[in-house]
Amino acid sequence: MQENQAAGIDLPLKFLVWEDEHGQTRVTYDEVAWIARRHGLSPATDGVVTATASAVENLARQAIQD
Repeated sequence: MQENQAAGIDLPLKFLVWEDEHGQTRVTYDEVAWIARRHGLSPATDGVVTATASAVENLARQAIQD
């Protein structure tokens, strides 16, 4: 948000955890890299984008573990 305040429309990051018709747990969320591209963030933010994407993916995996 420091580089482009309009990115705040997509923050905080949100997760939708839901169960499909087969009883499988699913997690839906916007990819961090997509949010960065959407708001035209510069390559200077790549480190933060990569670290945040990794954290988000780990949280999503944990959410669906039995």
